[in-house]
Amino acid sequence: MQIKNKPWLYAILIVPSVAIFVPVYQNYFGNYYYNRSPSIPKGMYRSVVKDISVGDIIAFTPNDVFINFLAENDIKTYKFIFKNVAAVAGDHVCYSDNSVQINRKYTINYSADIVRKYQITVPEFCGEIPTGSVFVVSDDLQNGYDSRYFGLLSESHIKDVIEAF
Repeated sequence: MQIKNKPWLYAILIVPSVAIFVPVYQNYFGNYYYNRSPSIPKGMYRSVVKDISVGDIIAFTPNDVFINFLAENDIKTYKFIFKNVAAVAGDHVCYSDNSVQINRKYTINYSADIVRKYQITVPEFCGEIPTGSVFVVSDDLQNGYDSRYFGLLSESHIKDVIEAF
């Protein structure tokens, strides 16, 4: 059977393929997300309705510092980024020369490789996280680009709290 004389067959075969491929390429489809980055375990996630708390995984759009970093380094990304929430409004976060301290007890070091490779200026902040902001980290602390480098993330950038399924 020749397809070239049957445009309706193109519609049956091509349109569903495009409808499925485009959202997956963008790493989300409705309330479902697919992660391929090392920021969190690879796999499928779904959105959940809950208040954001420490330990949650969130799907968010990059803030301006993150967008500039991606553009300056010609790094391609998907529409949504996935990270773990390490601190929320009211928690104490203090950036220093080589680490970030959360609630004066949990310390996360910067990756010297990332700072050197991308010539990153570490954010300056020491105090309580204001309402409407969170501090996020990657599972891949050696190579992940997260709040250690781009600062606090406004909740206005957060699309969903997500969980693996």
